[in-house]
Amino acid sequence: MSDFNMRWAREEDLDEICRMSTELAVCLNESELVTITPEILRRDQQLYKSLVAEGLGCKDSLSKPLIGFALYIYKFSAWEGRVAVLDNIYVAPGHRSRGIGSSLLQMVRQDVAEHGCSVMELFVHDWNSRAKEFYDERDAVDQTLKNKVHFYRIPISSEEKISKT
Repeated sequence: MSDFNMRWAREEDLDEICRMSTELAVCLNESELVTITPEILRRDQQLYKSLVAEGLGCKDSLSKPLIGFALYIYKFSAWEGRVAVLDNIYVAPGHRSRGIGSSLLQMVRQDVAEHGCSVMELFVHDWNSRAKEFYDERDAVDQTLKNKVHFYRIPISSEEKISKT
């Protein structure tokens, strides 16, 4: 029997998801890039799906600590149709190597397969050998090596953004 539980994220989890997202950015030495807030997560809930892992050490169901999460989105590919993008998967350092990350990933894979996706994309830092090994063990194909593709981002300035009121 495992000492953690997987479930869909709820409204009351968003503060913790934001906290864990910031922890992940710190682990990746990219904390300066975090602009997300719990308010943005609440506002944009229809744009993403999220699962959480909760520890089962507490008997009070309301105080079970969140120890990991996965957040993903869907996009459309002109070549492949519906594609899932795993934006983040995170397990708190004290809870790693217990199958939590594997369980989160498996639940995401099951959900995206049920929603008609043929592939799931994700990005891993070149220096993060532990993450690369994790995904390699799960049949992920490194497109950088296979197809010699590069990932680009085009920043959108605040002047270009359309504000919603």
